[in-house]
Amino acid sequence: MSTTLADVNGDGFKDLILSKYGGGNRVYTNDGTGVLTLAPTLSTTASEHNAVGDFDGDGSLDILLGTRSGTDELYFNTIIDTAITLDGSNNLLITDANGGASDDELTISTNGTVVTIFDPNVNLTTEIAGATDSGTNTVTVPLSQITGSDIIVNTLGG
Repeated sequence: MSTTLADVNGDGFKDLILSKYGGGNRVYTNDGTGVLTLAPTLSTTASEHNAVGDFDGDGSLDILLGTRSGTDELYFNTIIDTAITLDGSNNLLITDANGGASDDELTISTNGTVVTIFDPNVNLTTEIAGATDSGTNTVTVPLSQITGSDIIVNTLGG
């Protein structure tokens, strides 16, 4: 059995990675209060060891499972996107959902009908009605959807 503590979901709290030779490798995410929640099972392969690192250079921690048979398994973690939403007062809310796992370089501009948010380092996601290009590094939101008076930028880490 092998255990590793590492922040694999980018929220700033150490998560538990557990490898068991009998199979059933697990990741337990930590909510910061000591409560661990079982994430989806990584693999049923019998693993003896695990290692965590940014193997693909995208700013997020990936997981390597080492097996006795020599057929290791590498699970690539994807960068969690920055979310573009509206708060309860319909202010534009930009939340760094990856908790500082990558550098943000936000550019926010308007042409009088839309607000454009650009970040060359991460994908931006939104479900705001009429917004375009969710899942890319540039999101455009119609000003008509933003009836609040503020643009709020929240960072959850680094």
